[in-house]
Amino acid sequence: MSPSFSISGSHAALVTPLELTEACLATPAFRAIHHHQAPRQTTIVCPESQTPLWQIHFSSILSYPDKASTKELANLFRSHSFTSALLLDPSPAAKAMAKLPVAQRLGPASEELKKLLTESIPPQEVTGPPQHRVTKFLDLAERLNCDPHSKMFFLAPSLPPRPLTPLALLAPGSDFGPAARWPIDRFVALARMLKENDFEIALSALPGHREAAEELASQLKIEKIDFFHHVGLTLAELLAILPTATCLIASHSSLSHLAAHTGLPVVNLMGPHAPGTERPLGRIHASLTTHAECSPCRLRECPLDHRCLEEITAEMAMSAVKSVTKN
Repeated sequence: MSPSFSISGSHAALVTPLELTEACLATPAFRAIHHHQAPRQTTIVCPESQTPLWQIHFSSILSYPDKASTKELANLFRSHSFTSALLLDPSPAAKAMAKLPVAQRLGPASEELKKLLTESIPPQEVTGPPQHRVTKFLDLAERLNCDPHSKMFFLAPSLPPRPLTPLALLAPGSDFGPAARWPIDRFVALARMLKENDFEIALSALPGHREAAEELASQLKIEKIDFFHHVGLTLAELLAILPTATCLIASHSSLSHLAAHTGLPVVNLMGPHAPGTERPLGRIHASLTTHAECSPCRLRECPLDHRCLEEITAEMAMSAVKSVTKN
């Protein structure tokens, strides 16, 4: 049996991953740790840009400027008197915790983290096929004597009533690189089918990743398809918009995971990434892929002919939309 660990002291800092997708996937484990630590205090420590994401499930949040130095962060954290800290990656916030008199600093046993920790938690032994990326966080919570598999830790907040006229958000861009983007002409064909099925259409994009959405907007104007333009939003504005739609159809990206985090049904178009290990969390979503012999490669740029996404048709996507919106 693998040895277990426990978070000690009266006030634990849960330092979040920097990547948005990783933050979404870490949430069930963090919710479990927070639950099992009660009545001891836990505080989410995250970049200011992530604060709207963590506010969905947590009330005690310490946010810090995204570009703050390790020294500045150490000064910010010093007054909070943390007795322990859970560190997941060697971020500036994790390095700042290591400079403070935090008696216990736990985290995964990795080469990048070992100098920052007082206790390294080795991974569980894994046999069989590759596991979903969420598993590494759930396993970590288990090693901390928490049970993270309860349904309550995976539940999304309740969505508002669905719009009377169904609204499909289209998100062609991806922060995972050009190789992850479903072709624009397929989005155009899908938009046509959505209009034929009485859907309204809105375009969406992650902050800082609007180029593909702007290209699609240009194509839809040429096609004379009416749409709403929800591009150039902050993360807070995006998280407010997502729950008001009927579904999201997106190239695989952090936006797919954010939408799933809010409970919005997602049709996730996956090419260089494997659904079995990287799909958004939840049974209500559909992840479409093909069986290209070169996939999953996880490359940002495709060195071949992009067949993993070229083979996903607009008809396949429309069928998935009908499936995730049938209730």
